This record gives sequence, structure tokens and C-alpha cells, in this order.
Amino acid sequence: MGRKVAPTYATLVLGYLEIKLYEKVGEKFGEEFKNNIIKSWKRYLDDCFIVWEDSIDKLMLFHEELNSLNPNIKFTIEYDQTELPFLDVMVIKRQGCIITDIYYKSTDTKQYLLFNSCHPRHTKNNVPYNLARRICTIVSDNDLLDLRLHELHQSLKQRNCPQNLILHGIQQARSHPRQDLLQIKNKTDKNVLPFVSTFNPKNPEFFQVLRSNATFLQQDATMQRVLNKFEIIKSKRQSASLKKILTKAKFSDVIPTETENNVQKCNNTRCGTCPFLQEGKDFKFKNGSKFTVRSSFNCTSSNLLYVITCNGCGENYIGQTGDTLRHRMTVHRQQIREPKYQCTPVSGHIRNCAKDVFPNFTVFPFYKFHKKTTEIERENKESLFISKFKPDLNAFLK
Repeated sequence: MGRKVAPTYATLVLGYLEIKLYEKVGEKFGEEFKNNIIKSWKRYLDDCFIVWEDSIDKLMLFHEELNSLNPNIKFTIEYDQTELPFLDVMVIKRQGCIITDIYYKSTDTKQYLLFNSCHPRHTKNNVPYNLARRICTIVSDNDLLDLRLHELHQSLKQRNCPQNLILHGIQQARSHPRQDLLQIKNKTDKNVLPFVSTFNPKNPEFFQVLRSNATFLQQDATMQRVLNKFEIIKSKRQSASLKKILTKAKFSDVIPTETENNVQKCNNTRCGTCPFLQEGKDFKFKNGSKFTVRSSFNCTSSNLLYVITCNGCGENYIGQTGDTLRHRMTVHRQQIREPKYQCTPVSGHIRNCAKDVFPNFTVFPFYKFHKKTTEIERENKESLFISKFKPDLNAFLK
């Protein structure tokens, strides 16, 4: 669903719309109809499901009511008299009863984890059981259950999973009564601190060393507080594959009107950085050094180094940001205007030195990182350029 907060947004919005829906159908169709809707209506995030016991015409009227709740939100409808998928469940009406089967999208290729791939052994060993348990939980008909488990067996064999491991996982999953599998487990909140290491079958298992030396670690007061407060668990990140090592994506900001590398304004009428941006292909520092840009920049460029020139004295300041240049300059301008927000001394210098000048400073982005960087990596590159170009404001403000 995109961003991490999207499920929360969907739950809040759909929950609010449901309240409005119940009120509207109660007014239009009566309390009995409203109570049936409340009883039958099921939803997971923005996927809704209902068992309809009325006419198709009334279903269409109900759909119209749904789409009248908010002009910006439209519900699509899919209905069938025999079977219908909901999430990963196929709901089937058979001889007056409801049974459930597992549902796979047409695009699902069942490319489960290859058994001889570079993953922790316990991860690969648990694949058959976890997949079989999911099938045993969802499929309610015994004949369908046998069929789906047989299909799983064949799919796992194609992924080089050992026969005995597949059979053991399926047998273990079938040993649980389905009623137990359907029970919702109450999760207890634990203070968990994961010990994350990169998996490599040739590396020694350092986590066991950590656990065996926990008594020694607790002799340190800080470590003792951590170990007593948290439950430390082992966690593995996947090591880099050949594809990840050998292929690198290099994207630069594309400015349609220019094909050569330069700096130019975004020309957005609402942009507060454009008046402060110095355009051009190169920048001449006050010490006489000249730097020619090797990328295209505008106000929306990010992950870069920039140089600020105080328009009161003409001195330079080199800075870095992982954010967009526009956002970083917004912060600088705020700190110059309002001393209480000042986090960098350069803001105070420009406020006092160029108080009667507009713009009181100009900015020129001159170096772009073409891959994701950490703040430490950007600061290291920033220090390199500071030592090369020797901007007085960086030296003065240390």
C-alpha cells in the first residue's frame, strides 16, 4: 500500500465511512437491513467482503450508497453466486454451505525459497511447515486440503527441497486441529533487542559467543542495564547477491531544457529557494579555486554538497544534505530569521553580516552523490572539499 502509514490511513478512513454507511442504510432501507449489514460486513484495511442474501438490484443500490459516502473514494464491486476471493481465501458456496479454499492470484508462480540458496538453514527448514500450516488453516474441505498439500509438495520439490523435510513439515502442520489454528493468539509485548548480523555460511556464529559471555558483559554497568531490560534475539540480514554487487543504478536529476551539466532554478512559483540559487556550470571560490559541476542540479536535487556565499562579505561555507536542497535552504533561512532556531553558526554570521542585503546569501550545489549515503559519508566528503577549497566560514565557525 505504499508508505508505512498507509494501512493506518486506510483503517481510519474506512472505519469512519462504515459509521456513515450504517447510518445511511438504516435511514433508507430500515433497521433490519442495517443490522444485517453490520453482521455480514467484513473488512481488512480497504478490502471489503459481505455475504449478500438479498436481490442483485438491491446490491446495486447498496453499492451506490457506498460510492456516495465520499466523492473522492469509489468502491469497485465484484460478485458471484458460487465463489469469490477475499485476500488469500476463496470463499465457496456448496450445497447451501460455505467452505474455504486457498486463493492464488494468476500471477503467482510459486517461486518459493530455493533450498540451495544462501540463507540460514533454519529459515529454509521452516518453509515447508509454514506453507503447509497456512494451507491447513485456510482450507476447510478435506478433499481440497489433500489436493492443495499435494500441489505444495510438488512445488517445493521443484525448489530442491528435500523429500523428508517436505513430508515432515506437512505432517507437522496436519497434526494441529484446525480449530486451534484458527484461534487468535494474544501477543505479549516484549522488549526485544535484535542482534543483527549478515548471514554467511563460512562465518562463525558470533551470537552464541555473545550469549555464552553474557555474565562477563554484565560486569559493565551500561551493558547490564541493556541486558536486563531487553531480550536479545538473533536476526540475520541477507548477504549481498551477485546481482546486487555487480549492478549499480546511477540516477541523476533530469532537467528537460538542458542536456549538459549545470545548476538552474526549478522555476516553481512557490519555491522559496529559487531567489537564493546561483545558476551556472561552475563556481569560483573566494580563494580563487574553480569547480565545474559534473551533474545537473535544481532546487529539488538531494543527496549533495553545496556552497553558501554570504552576500555581506563574500565568504564561503560548504555544507551537506541528504534531503532536498529546497528543504535544507528553508531550514537555513529560518535559522537566519529567528535566532532561537539557530543550530549552525553560519546562520548567525549571515544574519549580522548581510542584514541589509537581499538575498542575504546565495547557494550553489556543486557535488552530487549518485547512491544512497549516510551522514558520515557525506560529512567525510564535505571535509575533503573544505580542506581543498578552505572556505573561511567553515574555518571561522569550527
